[in-house]
Amino acid sequence: MSEQVYGNYESGYQHAVELLATGDPELMADCSGATYDAGKQLFTIRYCNRIYHVSYPDGKITSPTEEVNKADMQILPYYLAQASGLPPRGKWLSFMQLPGGPHHYALFKLEAINPLAERFGNDLASFIKIAEDMGGEPIDTGDVGYVIKALPKIPLGVAVWQGDDEFPATANIVFDASAPTYLSTDTLYLLGIQLSMKLRQRAA
Repeated sequence: MSEQVYGNYESGYQHAVELLATGDPELMADCSGATYDAGKQLFTIRYCNRIYHVSYPDGKITSPTEEVNKADMQILPYYLAQASGLPPRGKWLSFMQLPGGPHHYALFKLEAINPLAERFGNDLASFIKIAEDMGGEPIDTGDVGYVIKALPKIPLGVAVWQGDDEFPATANIVFDASAPTYLSTDTLYLLGIQLSMKLRQRAA
């Protein structure tokens, strides 16, 4: 299933909303870890540790604290509509290991991974503070690493290695092996970029 996330955000959003509208909202809430208010026809979901609301069936997205960007407008309805409900598997996959991932890894590295290294590679204290603000839990990888629930049932691992006089700073983002049962690689690509961006924005 193509989710049309490249180049045309409006088309991708409309497709995501169409999928959302065909689903059972109570089942979607159960599978995704969101809550659903039938009276208000409204999902409430925690995304990068902030609250977002998604109306049903029209897919309008709001947040009491955050600006909703065009990528968020695709990620959230796709996640609600396609969530499998499977628990995390505790096995990490690099973006290269996702279905079709090698075709887009260069862009993912450019847009998600490299900016993390540039922002936090010589400022690990800021990374620790922001990762913990996002509800992250430390893991033993990189000079500093955290598991962050980008969405209720999609944990991402984020690691940063500090730069020095000989080697530049590096970073990585990895996905739980269950992630492809929730979102296509196209949308996981967006999710990784958005997590990277939100970490950097909150450190500003």
